[in-house]
Amino acid sequence: MKLQEYDYDTLFEIGFTCTAQANEIGKQANKKLEYPKKFGWLYLKRMEMYNHSLFFFKKAQQLDDTDEDLNQNIIILQKVVDDFIEKRKKKS
Repeated sequence: MKLQEYDYDTLFEIGFTCTAQANEIGKQANKKLEYPKKFGWLYLKRMEMYNHSLFFFKKAQQLDDTDEDLNQNIIILQKVVDDFIEKRKKKS
């Protein structure tokens, strides 16, 4: 099925599911903090899932930009992703 055929609720739920998966990956990454180099990929995977969330939330927003919960999720996730990108730039 093409993405354009999804309705608002489906797009929102997919975004929400991606966020939940990212949060779970974050929990696993935090348990392994004593081995940051070995498990650094977990942080990258978490950011990938947050990016997926943003993608689906923004698609849902195109269908209905009045949902305050959705708009707040987008703001928060965008800040998380931007902060992560900025930290990676500083390390390079």
